Amino acid sequence: MPKSKRLGILTETERERLINYDSIAVIERKNLNFRLKKKLSIIKDALEDIYLMLNSLPEDTTKDYIDTETAMRSLKATERIFKLLDLFPIEKNPPMGKLLARRYNLLKFPDSNGMVDFGYKPSPEEEELWKAVQDHTEYLKSIYDVNNVDLKLYTLQEYKEKMQPKIDSLQLSGIKYACFTNPGMIPMGVPSERAEELGYVGGDTKNVGLFLNGDYHGLARKLVAEMKEREKKQQEEESK
Repeated sequence: MPKSKRLGILTETERERLINYDSIAVIERKNLNFRLKKKLSIIKDALEDIYLMLNSLPEDTTKDYIDTETAMRSLKATERIFKLLDLFPIEKNPPMGKLLARRYNLLKFPDSNGMVDFGYKPSPEEEELWKAVQDHTEYLKSIYDVNNVDLKLYTLQEYKEKMQPKIDSLQLSGIKYACFTNPGMIPMGVPSERAEELGYVGGDTKNVGLFLNGDYHGLARKLVAEMKEREKKQQEEESK
């Protein structure tokens, strides 16, 4: 019998049987459970090894193997791990200012329904995980917060080099894009009232500096030409 191809931790056969777990025969399910227990035992070490590689190797080495699907699978695995842990909610106890693990559940009595409040002081491990989750949640929020400004000061060339991989990806996907800067940072100015045509919304600046790519090039040239023509006419009027 030919060996089953290995895709990751699982073989191709194991993966197929897990996907169809509820429909396979009971004896196959028991055999699968037995074989996979050993692989389940290495999850903690495997995750540590993955983190070690991602954290230690140069970014230009690891980035080729990471994409949004990698992040999605990581999130799904994390959510499942937390569900299996059956963690108690934790709050800061207002009177004492200390952490309190607490869970409310509904109870059915013979003649009525009620609620039970179960609470206890979290273990050091539970407290450490709770604090890590708070920090992790804030970090994830910051990723999609447009007000979270990268405070490193780039030269124009450095910025273009930093953005080039994203530009290449967008061009490959056929997605339009534009970059707007504060006035004077890039020697190309467009009046803010016309910048809305490029998708710019908001801001109090009189001019918006731009460097544009893709389908926006033609419109950018048109706007700049109009601006120069307007300035020329203004200068002619002032010289009269």
